[in-house]
Amino acid sequence: DTQMGHWHEVMYDAHSKTYKVGPHQGMLLARVPAYGRLAFIDREGKADAKGISVGKEWSYRSYIEGETNAAAVWTFSGVTASEYPDGLPIEMILSVFRTHKGNIEKGIRGEIVVYNVSGKGKIRRSEPIPFVAVEFAPFEKLIQRKLKGLNLENRLQDIDLFDDLASDGRVEIRIRCREGGQYFGMAQADLYLKRENRAFAQNFVKAYVSVWLQLVMVTGFGVMFSTLLSAPVSLLSSISSIVLGFFGSFISAISKGQYGVAPDTMPEVAVEGGGPIESLIRIWTQANLSADLELGLAEKVIRFIDWCLLSVVGVFTRLLPNYEDFNTANYLSNGFNIPFDEILSRHLLMAAASTLIVSVIGYFCLKTREIGA
Repeated sequence: DTQMGHWHEVMYDAHSKTYKVGPHQGMLLARVPAYGRLAFIDREGKADAKGISVGKEWSYRSYIEGETNAAAVWTFSGVTASEYPDGLPIEMILSVFRTHKGNIEKGIRGEIVVYNVSGKGKIRRSEPIPFVAVEFAPFEKLIQRKLKGLNLENRLQDIDLFDDLASDGRVEIRIRCREGGQYFGMAQADLYLKRENRAFAQNFVKAYVSVWLQLVMVTGFGVMFSTLLSAPVSLLSSISSIVLGFFGSFISAISKGQYGVAPDTMPEVAVEGGGPIESLIRIWTQANLSADLELGLAEKVIRFIDWCLLSVVGVFTRLLPNYEDFNTANYLSNGFNIPFDEILSRHLLMAAASTLIVSVIGYFCLKTREIGA
């Protein structure tokens, strides 16, 4: 059983009649997932873009109803025997929603069915492969290369996964819940094909490179400010650049959501509560967010000033690098490989461009002070 994200292999020594517990498995990994496209089938067997809602506030996952025709369908491409010689190793992270307790000590039963999406050949799909869902933790399932399948006449026969179901490199994997009154929840990234893992030490180094690039950019801004400003002002400016760099996306979204229109339409704001000055007035007067301030012309002036302030902040957030984009800690902590070509290469280019720009600005600021002296 998987406990706290890992498991141990238990071996029995018949000679000494003792059990030996092996090292931890499933930790310090750098998985390389291959994602597919997710679609749903409703309880009537019709295609649907989303599953159903079970009332949870976080709508990241959609749910399928158990013991009906409802299913989650992942379509993968590039599935070849050379890439997966032993079969398809899939890993799932499913959410389980129980409408009744049932047997709380046992997991919810489900099944996996592999479909032929090319329309070629005489095999429609594989025989259902049963599994028991593990809640709150990823679990692996290997779809064997040699398995049973249904032909066009609905008869079972021995088939080859790649020759009969994925002859053109495409394959469809459907997940169903086999218990009535229970639900499986899943999102796009909750099922993927597992490629060969990368070295964890290499992944650890790549995560630290991202942190180091953040330090390089912060140092660059600090040096640039110090060529023109005094020490206290330079320190305050550097801290402000860090705050705007980490929370720039949030601040920019607020400014666009409230005041992404012309000043003459300022009374029609998208988000209730207003900008910094209006919010301060509401806090002081304890006014409700949706209530009008009833200040007449002063209210329009306040909203115009707020729009100007947030526009200036929005400009600065676009000028500064997005430090949050450099955060790769989630990849490392969740055991996924940090892709160099997609993430680190972009981080290196952004850091190099940012450092070059602030170095040039700092150089000319320093030369200006020298000339003035």
